[in-house]
Amino acid sequence: DFWKEEQLASRREASQAQASRLFLACESYARSNAGRYPTDWQQLSGRYLSPKDLRDSLRSPYPGGKAEAFEIVPHERPVLDAIADTVIVIQEIAPPSEPQIAVVYADGTVKSIHNPDST
Repeated sequence: DFWKEEQLASRREASQAQASRLFLACESYARSNAGRYPTDWQQLSGRYLSPKDLRDSLRSPYPGGKAEAFEIVPHERPVLDAIADTVIVIQEIAPPSEPQIAVVYADGTVKSIHNPDST
């Protein structure tokens, strides 16, 4: 049980680190594109993340997870400071067997929340 819990914690940390890396690339993209976020991950490839780093950042750390395990959540920019900690801008797509997913809020905070697809 201890080993399994450690493995799960390690995967959660990996997904949060990946989400954070994607957020930073999206923010760089927005600064170069009149405050607009990318609408597709491929818009980050090359200039904001190398193709390999982008693939690695998008890949699910969970067994059975997707090759593109994160999605950009459309939102209005700029996000008001008063609500930036409640607006999700990136969210993980984890297998239903995983109880939590990583999300990034507009203020850059990365958290784990309940996986809506969890069984």
